[in-house]
Amino acid sequence: MTKETILQELLRQNEGVHLGDLCGWSISGDTLQSEVREIATRLGIADDLGLPTVSAASAYRRAVIDAIKSGRGDERKFDSLKLDDTETKIVHAIVERSVKTGGSGELTSNDADFHTELKVGFDKDGYKNGKDVELLLRSEDDTHIISRKIRARYDELCVKYLPRDIRVAFQRAFEKWGAIRLLDHGGLWWVPAPYADKVRSWKEFMSELNNTTVIIPVFDTEETISSLREQSSLTLEAQLNSMIEDLEAFASASTTRVSTLEKRLDMFEELRNRVELHAKVLGLQQNELLEKLDAAANGLSQSLNSIES
Repeated sequence: MTKETILQELLRQNEGVHLGDLCGWSISGDTLQSEVREIATRLGIADDLGLPTVSAASAYRRAVIDAIKSGRGDERKFDSLKLDDTETKIVHAIVERSVKTGGSGELTSNDADFHTELKVGFDKDGYKNGKDVELLLRSEDDTHIISRKIRARYDELCVKYLPRDIRVAFQRAFEKWGAIRLLDHGGLWWVPAPYADKVRSWKEFMSELNNTTVIIPVFDTEETISSLREQSSLTLEAQLNSMIEDLEAFASASTTRVSTLEKRLDMFEELRNRVELHAKVLGLQQNELLEKLDAAANGLSQSLNSIES
């Protein structure tokens, strides 16, 4: 049975028209970037995902954070403090913290003690000049336990994606597919029916990466439509207001680039497409929202024309 046949069988319901799918997931573990890209390309969703390019500098920053995570809160022994971040290098101090006794004070005789355990860094200049990635990470003491942890994590992160990289990528794709988040916190999205095939490709993508997904088709019952209409209106209105606030901030700034405003104009067009899709699928009247959107977009177009002329 082909994927198309499975999809047709899944969506064949007597209750009514398929409105879309509720999508949830559980994701964990780092994954090779090359594997993620191969699977996404094979399933035809690589362009929608827009998978990030993780630079060696980003891998270094992440490795420093991960290496000092042992323990939590007051139990953690080490912290990091950025000492330099210039055109040529990044340098962090790995700071050990402890409780020193024998002090004086009204609340306690204990006091905090901090000292620099070692310094680690990343060679930005070498990175620009094509130096081997493994040589870009520097440490005052390669044998120190934190140095070893940073090195091991750095080597991994240069070639792997973190779970959040995958999550950010497919949530970006969801938005391209006209989806809206149904919960303020947690992973539950509604993706409109015209992208049902994309949703099934996403499910297969996640499955091949050993992650768990849940897809629940929803149909045009009165209760379902009412709930989705309400959430759609709230979400789309909030997105428009956020974009307008950004424009107001740009208007008061003297350094705003034309390219930045042009990108915002593209975002207005993407939002208009999303509004029209929701109106079509949910039978939702969005005339007022479209008028606000067009007014904001026209104002932005006029600003761009005045800057370019």
